[in-house]
Order: sequence, then C-alpha cells, then structure tokens
Amino acid sequence: LFDEYIVLLRNLISLIGPSYAYATEEVSVDAWEITDTIDARLYRSKTENKYDLVIEGDGAVTDYASLDYESERLGVLAGYKSSIISVRLGEGITLVSRGFLEELTAIRSMRIDGVDIILPANSDGLFSGTVSIASHMNNTSARAFAESLGSPFSAICEYESSVCSVCGYTCQHSDGRSEATCTAGSLCNTCNTVVSPPIEHSYTLNNGVSANCEAGG
Repeated sequence: LFDEYIVLLRNLISLIGPSYAYATEEVSVDAWEITDTIDARLYRSKTENKYDLVIEGDGAVTDYASLDYESERLGVLAGYKSSIISVRLGEGITLVSRGFLEELTAIRSMRIDGVDIILPANSDGLFSGTVSIASHMNNTSARAFAESLGSPFSAICEYESSVCSVCGYTCQHSDGRSEATCTAGSLCNTCNTVVSPPIEHSYTLNNGVSANCEAGG
C-alpha cells in the first residue's frame, strides 16, 4: 500500500511539475533523480504496455536510480526496469556506463541528443536483441557504438542549407534526390536542400507560321 501511495504521489507531482519537450503525447508514469544534476522520467509507451525512459540534465549516467532513495522507493523503481523498451538521453549527458545499460534488459532503441557523449567501448554481450541507435552524424561515439553492436543507426540531424545546426555535419546528398522539373529543382531526400536547378523548358514547333517582314514566326 505504501508503494502504491508513493507511485500515485509521483504521478500527481509529474502532472503539475515542469513539462518536458520529449514524449508530450505519452502518459508520464514516474519521475525521480538519478543524481543532483540528472533527472529521469518514465512514460508509458504509446504502442504497448511498456515504458520509455527519458534522461535529462548534465553529467554522467552510471546508475538507474539515486542511491539516496529509501529502500522501498528503490524497489518500486526496480520494478520498471525489465519493461523499459526505449531510452532517450538529453544533450547534457556526457557519459553512459555499461553497468547502467546492462540493467535495461528489454531495451530496443536509444536516442542520443547530444554530440559529445562517451558510450561503452566494450559492447560484447550487452544486449540480447537488436537495439536501434539514433543520434547526430557527427556523434562519433554513438556511431561507433552502433557499429560495435551491429545495430542500425539513423541520423537525427536538423539541416539548414545542407549543414546540421546542432552537430555541424554537412550532408553528402547520398541518399537520393527528387527529380527536377521545369518549375522546381531537385531536392536531397536527407536534408531537403536544392541540389540542382530546375530543368529548362523544351519547345517543339507545331503548325508554325514563318516569319515575314511585319511579324515574327
């Protein structure tokens, strides 16, 4: 009963507390502090009865929950671990330990918003299934982590004139482009930048009239 009361109280606090930019359409289930500078928030997944974990703040993530919590509270939080299927790390997170990731046994996807982050160099046996990694193209640690896992990597770059405004990566326009027409140029499928001008009109004379001394043809 005490544990249920704590969860209910946390839910009420999350409803009146500061709003997060992440997962605004999902239902906030719980929130807690990992450290004095890092907060965790749990959302119920929109697709199934699982959870999405969002971590924000500044610093390194080495624990799932702060060791300052009372044992009863830690027990409540521990109950969520095996049902967390996605993790999103905010821009201020600088490091994520292998020990932290090992605790999330059901994870399927990770989104890493920051560019300067250190991820585990040794990923052998870290996850039992495929975990999709999403981050910026210039986040070399995230890309190396995905490669070491043999996991798919997807870019979250925000392009302005072919350059990501967050990480500075310049799009290579290698993922194809739309066809140019006589009214619009060709657009890159990745950054949506015009990569070639509109094509010229092509005219064919049908039933033409020859020019004379008073009028053009």
